[in-house]
Amino acid sequence: MAAAVNPVAGLKLWGNVAFVQSRFIDFTYVDGNGDFQSYSGKTPPNVPNFIANAGASYRFDTKLPVEIGGLVRHVGDRFNFQDNLVTMDAYTIFDAYAFVDIPKAYFPGVDQTRISFRVRNLTNKLYAAWGDPGYTDQIILGAPRSYEVAASFKW
Repeated sequence: MAAAVNPVAGLKLWGNVAFVQSRFIDFTYVDGNGDFQSYSGKTPPNVPNFIANAGASYRFDTKLPVEIGGLVRHVGDRFNFQDNLVTMDAYTIFDAYAFVDIPKAYFPGVDQTRISFRVRNLTNKLYAAWGDPGYTDQIILGAPRSYEVAASFKW
């Protein structure tokens, strides 16, 4: 489910949520030792039961339009393997950004110019982003706090 609103001029609010009840229906195989394993009824790896995203931004109506905003992402607990014995904990990440749109008058040959600054993972949260079912003792960590400056041009 997703929603977005502009309650007042310049203010944007948006969000989405997903509830997932993913299960294997008929999943039986022979493991490396020759034993039958059944994962029927188990949750597939890397599939959280709950995901949510929300954000807000405000665009200042100035000569050089500036927008500031933030985003929060939440991913629920997930399993690292089909047996559902190892849980990767839920995590919540916060991002922030600001950008300025430079009017065409400053760069006549360019339709739109945007300069942006972004901070990802503002709180420098340590979290498991993904687990490979083939390597059950390993996970991929989420990116640490990072800073980004970018310029984009549209012709």
